Amino acid sequence: MIILDNHMHIRPSGLGVEAIKRFEKHGGTHVIISHMPYEDVAINCGDDYRRQYKITLKMVRLVNEKTSVRAYATLGPYPGDLPKLVARFGLSDAEEIFRRGYEIAFEAYDDGLCIAIGEVGRPHFPVSDEVMSLANKLLQYCFEEAKSRDAPVVLHTESGDHVYHDIAEMIKRIGATTTKVVRHFATPTKNTYGITPSILSKRSFLEEAVRMGIDFLMETDYIDDPKRPGAVLGPATVPKRVKYMLSRGIVDEDFIQRVHHDLPTKIYGNYFEL
Repeated sequence: MIILDNHMHIRPSGLGVEAIKRFEKHGGTHVIISHMPYEDVAINCGDDYRRQYKITLKMVRLVNEKTSVRAYATLGPYPGDLPKLVARFGLSDAEEIFRRGYEIAFEAYDDGLCIAIGEVGRPHFPVSDEVMSLANKLLQYCFEEAKSRDAPVVLHTESGDHVYHDIAEMIKRIGATTTKVVRHFATPTKNTYGITPSILSKRSFLEEAVRMGIDFLMETDYIDDPKRPGAVLGPATVPKRVKYMLSRGIVDEDFIQRVHHDLPTKIYGNYFEL
């Protein structure tokens, strides 16, 4: 049985591969490792993103070398970086730096080094109208580049169901579709305008999503931070939740096949086989 954690982070200063071994021990088979900012590589120019992405790609390589779990990367400039760049460099230079982060991520996608662009989007905390406007401008650029390649995009945004409408309208304006757009750190909701929610794998969220009958992916958003062990959810959570739902009759194996194989394959491609 395929069990995918759709969104996890690991870092050299954390458990790293050991976190994935915990996932593996409980039955996890596939993981998508999302890029995250690394404190030891500051973003002072656009090309610094290349140095950061190399760390994510190295972590993915180590997982594939040292475990039987199949790991894949998503790469992109982290939205929370944008306000910091604006504060340091001003709007114009921050835009140039951040856009370069997108460009390098798409280069990696073109070279087959990652399976999606992510996590990208908008800051999840309050920012000025100028910063939010810039984030939207850069995200539209991302969607335009993704459209030209049929590339998946994994979103990081502020909270609220209004985000689905906002993003869907942005995508519609450029003549693209939401088929390969995933919203990470999602909670259950009915109307996602075709964007796939990647549900944080709390029991209550998963049970509600099942009751709603919606399509969704499962994630932990594990951040591998030694200062916050097990945050957001521990690395073994997804396989544990799958077994829990099966044992309680909440879902059957056909349902798990759809969530962990069929839907990810539709979005990302043929990466999810045993």
